[in-house]
Amino acid sequence: MRDGLIRLRNFPRSRLLEEPLCRVRTSELSLYQAVGEPTAMTDPSDADPRLYWDLQWSCGMVMGLQFHQLSEELLVRLDEADVPHALRHLGVEAYEMRLLRVEDPDRFAQLAEPPDLDHELWRLTPDGTEQCYKRGLSRRDVECWVAQAEAATGRRHWVVKRA
Repeated sequence: MRDGLIRLRNFPRSRLLEEPLCRVRTSELSLYQAVGEPTAMTDPSDADPRLYWDLQWSCGMVMGLQFHQLSEELLVRLDEADVPHALRHLGVEAYEMRLLRVEDPDRFAQLAEPPDLDHELWRLTPDGTEQCYKRGLSRRDVECWVAQAEAATGRRHWVVKRA
């Protein structure tokens, strides 16, 4: 299970956008390896057995996952429309990705504002120079990157907002 992950037992569903922003096919094993035991599940003998995870990451991202065991389809519900950040946290194999933003842009616009992707991650390299490391990130994602990168490398990282 990943660092910075909190499995929520009492989950206020009202914190999530009302529809999944992303659907992917993945394996059950990949999910177990990434996020551990499910928070809840349906009866395994149901016609469409499902596993559920209610999660919060150290950066504040809240995520509700619903995995259909027979079709291996994972539905990802989020508190904000920041799908790339969510998929980075999950780190699972993802096939046949379907995004609500692409499949139904009108519905997406009713539910959420697209994230502002004008943030960059900068770092101080070992030789002391400043370098842009990542571009096109949301504010929450870039701050998450800063915390993870500094913890992993011990070197300074910071956020720059493009004009």
